[in-house]
Amino acid sequence: MSPTRRFLDPLVTYLLLLLLRVLRPVCAGPWDLSTFRLCNTLYLQEIDSNASGVTYVPESNTLWIVVNNPPGLYEYTMEGALQRKINLWWLRDPEDVVYVSRDRVAVVEEPPGGGIRVLDVSRSGGGMQTEYISLIYYPRSGGSGAEGLSYDPQSGTFYVAQEKRPKGVYAIRRTRWYTNCTKIIDGDVAFNSVGDLSAINYIPDLNEFFVLSQESSRVLRTTLEGQVLQEIGVKGSSAEGLHMMSDGLTMLVVSEPNVMRIYRADGCGNK
Repeated sequence: MSPTRRFLDPLVTYLLLLLLRVLRPVCAGPWDLSTFRLCNTLYLQEIDSNASGVTYVPESNTLWIVVNNPPGLYEYTMEGALQRKINLWWLRDPEDVVYVSRDRVAVVEEPPGGGIRVLDVSRSGGGMQTEYISLIYYPRSGGSGAEGLSYDPQSGTFYVAQEKRPKGVYAIRRTRWYTNCTKIIDGDVAFNSVGDLSAINYIPDLNEFFVLSQESSRVLRTTLEGQVLQEIGVKGSSAEGLHMMSDGLTMLVVSEPNVMRIYRADGCGNK
């Protein structure tokens, strides 16, 4: 074999392997923000303005969207068809909603004196309050307060995102006698790349958070200690609500006044 061929054979093999690596199909894994793409934009015509949070109900395969002014809950199909509306005029600026259990969701109120309210959203319950968790010791400043809400069904812990001044994430743990409010992430330090926190999702399968920033139009994937693992930009200038579906392949972002954008990690032709 000639010296030239001895040199070229390994080079050709290397180039072929490099080409195969480039051409190999990329398989989108669940929860990987780098693979999410905007697939659909729905305009929720029955909501005039102030769509603020969203959560998924597995029993009915529907969504609850909370509106902060006037306060109310709207139930939609995944395709954006309204199923019903619950008037919650007595709430004080509800900013987010989270699924708790069958026929139960919780909303969080932003102003001083507000709290976490667990509501019965069954047909007969009609939004009746079943539990109230005071946030009287929760920090608030100016017009910024509790903006995002998530829930861990295994431990019964609520996670609340403080919008700004200061940004932060708090674990709200209930006992029979008292409520423990613990700051677990200093958002001004951990999330200094975004201007505010508008929604939070706790993912039990990962033991991680997904956090939405309205001001920066970004979603962050973080550890429970606040280490940012990934981030992605989202469309719209007023993104208020975030929900990651349990398969890790679908991300819902609700924006003011009445827009829901659906992102998918495995291609827009899949459901």
